Amino acid sequence: MVKIIGESSVYNKRCYVYEIELPNKNSVYMKIVSANDNNTYPVIINSEKLLKYWKNAPQYFYNDFTLSHGNKKSWQSDYKYHYAEDGFTGGISNPVPIPKIQYVNNITPNCITVSDCTRTIWLLANDADSFPVECEGYDNAKNVYDFIGEKEFELKTLAELMK
Repeated sequence: MVKIIGESSVYNKRCYVYEIELPNKNSVYMKIVSANDNNTYPVIINSEKLLKYWKNAPQYFYNDFTLSHGNKKSWQSDYKYHYAEDGFTGGISNPVPIPKIQYVNNITPNCITVSDCTRTIWLLANDADSFPVECEGYDNAKNVYDFIGEKEFELKTLAELMK
């Protein structure tokens, strides 16, 4: 479950912070840093739905294809997994940046690609049922929201959230 902490400042940068509750660990914290606020959309997504559409990534998107077809054991043995493990220990005073995702329909129908895969697989391996992601552009954010978004959260730009 995701809880909105709200606007904050981390290392003198304006950001928006989220708490992600995990069933077998302490909560972890994530942030989106203020930048292109009018074209950036934080979207809270459902983990199961993410996996469904992430698996549509074609094989030549190697990281997306390989990691999306993984499981808890393979994710935890990923060579970069320990970096995420360390990063998530920072707590609310040093939240981890949220991953960026992209809805792609021109290569494979209804495909989600993920940047920042290590953070994503860490959250999945630790049974996060939902978590925030960053989407650039309204059309991308709307598609991500429609396909995998948690509907109790509204689709708003970062600028609207930080008013």
